[in-house]
Amino acid sequence: MLLAFPYSASYSADLGVFSGISNGFFLTAAHGTKNVSNLPYRYYTNSTAKGNTNEFAPIDIVGTTQKAGVNESSPRNNLGNWCIQNYHTMTLNNNTSGAVTVKGYIGANSKGNTHVAARQSTIKGIRLEGNAGDPGVYKLWHWCSISLAPGEAYNFDWQTILASYGAAPTCHIWSLTDPTS
Repeated sequence: MLLAFPYSASYSADLGVFSGISNGFFLTAAHGTKNVSNLPYRYYTNSTAKGNTNEFAPIDIVGTTQKAGVNESSPRNNLGNWCIQNYHTMTLNNNTSGAVTVKGYIGANSKGNTHVAARQSTIKGIRLEGNAGDPGVYKLWHWCSISLAPGEAYNFDWQTILASYGAAPTCHIWSLTDPTS
């Protein structure tokens, strides 16, 4: 993993820059089978409050003898997994009698952030501007659609990266309708 260079301890807590290399592994999530009759399905990445307590650490800070890791001093003790590659697997099961289109959304935190998502051979990215006045509101990006015939099950995988500052939780939603309506 490579992050912005150079590292400086003089940056403010929310603008700290880490440049480093860690032993490369994906953070993986096996979401199992989701019946479309039970959608929407929501989960969070980069969120200790939502159960994602893993950190991709330690990271050797380039140009220094310092490390970033959970047992290091602040601000090197919590990278929030930004710029980490998340790998997901899921099966969508259309357990209804009609054809459906399941839509995948990624939501920015209140400050906004940049996301990259890849499924099959398609890679997309977007800068989502935040809703600074309301930390509970997410700006949503509809990045993927999957059409299913009645009774069809679809196994797939995809990857996501939070490609910017801001380690606040990132919301992911799989839904039949626009989650904001």
